[in-house]
Amino acid sequence: MMNQAPIVAPYNGVSPSIGDPLCHAGQQACVVGRVQIGADFPLDDEATVHIAHDRFATRIGDGVSAGRNAVIHACDVSDGCAVGENTIILDGSRIGPGAILAPDAIVFPGKTMAG
Repeated sequence: MMNQAPIVAPYNGVSPSIGDPLCHAGQQACVVGRVQIGADFPLDDEATVHIAHDRFATRIGDGVSAGRNAVIHACDVSDGCAVGENTIILDGSRIGPGAILAPDAIVFPGKTMAG
């Protein structure tokens, strides 16, 4: 498969805000909409960061990593978190500083996880 640049796209006229260029973005990684991303954010292959239109933005702190096929959807992920492979974080969730989410974890809508 060819190495492709990540998809970074606006949604409804609002573009993602990325503090630094993504330090690593895997093949077919995608960032869409009203997303704020801090520094030092590696986004692995096929991982997706996006929003819930007109409901929740997505905010990602500094030093966060997202594993292959992770979905970070309309939530807050604090500094220093590790989001495992195939992990899904859903609408309105809050992940505390330094939290480590195991591969295949699901954080259901509106939940808060301490770091």
